[in-house]
Amino acid sequence: MDDRHDSRPPDPGAPPPELVLAARFANVALVPLAKSMLDGAGIPFYTRNELTQDLIGWGRFGAMFNPLVGMVEFWVPADQVDAARRVLGELGPEDDPA
Repeated sequence: MDDRHDSRPPDPGAPPPELVLAARFANVALVPLAKSMLDGAGIPFYTRNELTQDLIGWGRFGAMFNPLVGMVEFWVPADQVDAARRVLGELGPEDDPA
């Protein structure tokens, strides 16, 4: 078997990786760009507050994000947070979580 590629499925009993906040964006127009940049860099990520922006209260009325929900957050595995922050830093996150 080639050591560079492991075709076995992940162990369902394995604990999930520790996730760390890499960036927050108030401007939801930057979210698809951030996703594309992380995908291109091969960094797995999880977004928080992305799908709930318009569900609570007045949504984004008067702001670029819903203040009741908060900014869209990007969470990445702890061992890749520095790389993710370098990649996302090109977009100029409005709130640096570091």
